[in-house]
Amino acid sequence: MKIQTVDAGVWWIAIADEIRPREGLTWQKLFETVQKEFKFAEVPTQLPQGNRGYEFKQGSLEDAEGTIVITLLAVYNDGINVAVPSDTRKAEKALQAAMDVFYSLGIREPVTPPLHYYVSTIVADFERPLDNLLPSSLLKSIATAMPVEGDAQLYTFRLNFDPSRIPGRLGPINPTNFLIERRVGVPYERNRYFSQANTTTEKHLELLEQIERSV
Repeated sequence: MKIQTVDAGVWWIAIADEIRPREGLTWQKLFETVQKEFKFAEVPTQLPQGNRGYEFKQGSLEDAEGTIVITLLAVYNDGINVAVPSDTRKAEKALQAAMDVFYSLGIREPVTPPLHYYVSTIVADFERPLDNLLPSSLLKSIATAMPVEGDAQLYTFRLNFDPSRIPGRLGPINPTNFLIERRVGVPYERNRYFSQANTTTEKHLELLEQIERSV
């Protein structure tokens, strides 16, 4: 397997009433402090519409290991979403840096444990197609049923938990997705797949390696 791209995101969601500053927080102060820390190239210019939140784009964080590029920092009344063009470890570092900024501005630590989960995205070239995850006889039957001649090939599959069995506030969000599908616009013979999973980059890679061994 050859990795082409790795991206990651992390969500931190609390109960809004528990984290709101008791004395309020002006947009100007939030803007100035965030910009001083992360130097975003694109910043929000108006109040957010609906549930979009304030979106800061294309910034960076300097730490002991170097520069962490931050694709997105979205700030909501009940939490934060951070996206980076790298792994979940760096996404977590950026999240913690953002949390330090917000706590310094008067955001309160929540009483109820916040929801905290990852989104890992990987594009990779596999040595073999994933068709063997299904019986060849089934693929042949499907191909025969089609109106043109050809080979039926696995395009995508997706797994997750039953949300009705996930307790508490996580149920409606259901951060248990695992998706793998062929990369759009790439010939099938390249065996290039897009995969997204609600886990760390490290565990995500381990799962993809296990899938590749199984075929």
